[in-house]
Amino acid sequence: HLGQEVGATPCMTMLGAFLVVLRGWVGSEDIVVGTPTADRQSAEFENLIGYFANTLILRVTANGVSPFTEFLCQVRSCVLKGIDHQDLPFDQLVETLNPARSDRGNPFFKVLFTHRNTIPLEFAAPGLRVTQIKFDREHPKTDLWLAVKDGKDGRWATLVYDTSLYDQSTIESVAEDINRVLHQVISAADVRLSTLCAELTGPSRRKRPTTLQSPDADVRVQSLSAELPPEQNETGDQTRRMLDIWKRVLKTQDVSAEDDFFALGGHSMLVLELFAEIDRE
Repeated sequence: HLGQEVGATPCMTMLGAFLVVLRGWVGSEDIVVGTPTADRQSAEFENLIGYFANTLILRVTANGVSPFTEFLCQVRSCVLKGIDHQDLPFDQLVETLNPARSDRGNPFFKVLFTHRNTIPLEFAAPGLRVTQIKFDREHPKTDLWLAVKDGKDGRWATLVYDTSLYDQSTIESVAEDINRVLHQVISAADVRLSTLCAELTGPSRRKRPTTLQSPDADVRVQSLSAELPPEQNETGDQTRRMLDIWKRVLKTQDVSAEDDFFALGGHSMLVLELFAEIDRE
């Protein structure tokens, strides 16, 4: 009902709540996620068996002063625009933009969102027995993946994550925050994003070693610790080298160890460039 008030589907509403949580955890208003689309636009494809999915990149600005209903309208618009261009092959996008590559997976997004609204049907035919085979995913394709699925007994969501980046308690906190945001926006749809994010567990955890961004996110995208003991020469050298990388990526010399990457003009696409520079360094 909340989504219907602004013309949003359940998929868009779930995505909106998830993006609010990402904003609170990462500390950036510029959020990028990937999502697959499997629409068969041409009638010629309808009777073909095969994998026709493509990947969309959704980029949304989550302004803290925006009410959730207004933000949901923004998410709806972003999704619809993405669907309008869903025929552009993701591989061609990568080839054209030619982003800096690394072993950290997808060059454009680190978080995946999927929503399956089809309920599996039982299939039977004379002389044919069909059995469904379930399998476990050994490794996620991205750092974090929220998979939402509609079933006969309700709507379920699963978080799949890279265990080399996050521990179980971190992901449990993310799940609790998603649930918390959904309950809050149902109770008060016009609540501001800043209010929603202030009540999440993410902001209080961002200074800890384990964060949503990565184990060294405080160094990568938050701030550089200026309180380095004199005996930690190696750490001090790493900080100076990191500052040099920030200066190159942000194209400014006015950077100190106390600065915030996003406050200096950084955004999600610059973060990708930052990661690539760090990997090369």
